[in-house]
Amino acid sequence: MTKYLIINGDDFGMSEGVNRGILEAHTFGTLTSTSLMVNMPNFKQAVKWALQTPTLGVGLHFNLIWGKSISPPEAVRSLVGDDGSFSGKRSDFIEEEIEHELTQQYNKMVAAGLRPTHFDSHHHIHIEIPLVYLVMSKFAYQTGIPLRINPNTNDIINRPLSTDHLILDTYDTPDGNIRLLNHLATLQEGITEIMCHPGYPEHNPPLNKIQGGENSKL
Repeated sequence: MTKYLIINGDDFGMSEGVNRGILEAHTFGTLTSTSLMVNMPNFKQAVKWALQTPTLGVGLHFNLIWGKSISPPEAVRSLVGDDGSFSGKRSDFIEEEIEHELTQQYNKMVAAGLRPTHFDSHHHIHIEIPLVYLVMSKFAYQTGIPLRINPNTNDIINRPLSTDHLILDTYDTPDGNIRLLNHLATLQEGITEIMCHPGYPEHNPPLNKIQGGENSKL
């Protein structure tokens, strides 16, 4: 069987520095796709750059823990506090309200001119919380859009499209490059996704002065 690799950059839209890192990584041939957070400050910038870069696949990075909901607070009380910010109280989550917020985030992305190439979630909540996985897997199956594979489930009925393998790692430590190269050298047969977080976390150089990639990180 042939080996295929998808390198996906999470958190598109979070900040200008993250947006620049993702676009740079794609321009230099490292990154094949990204995942968009629709409730973040630099959402519009990310959409604009994505529409100008048709070779970049853009998925929906479903978010239930950072920032404010797209839905009105009264529609998703189990997810947010009084000001509409996500509360992070995972034990309070209600299935219908997760589904409502997922639909609203999906609709906002589509209305902006981008149909998601895939679904995944911020801080891997669909992998960590079975109820979120249930909602996202049903939505992905119904729309025919792939969902980042959940290694913690063995469901075989109505299972959404996904890769065969997933590598979750970070690469901002001194041995990051070595570990990344090791992942690449030991890919399994089938389709593998490597998740990463490109970006300029502290300094955002002018776009025309970005040279190479020494200031960005996978």
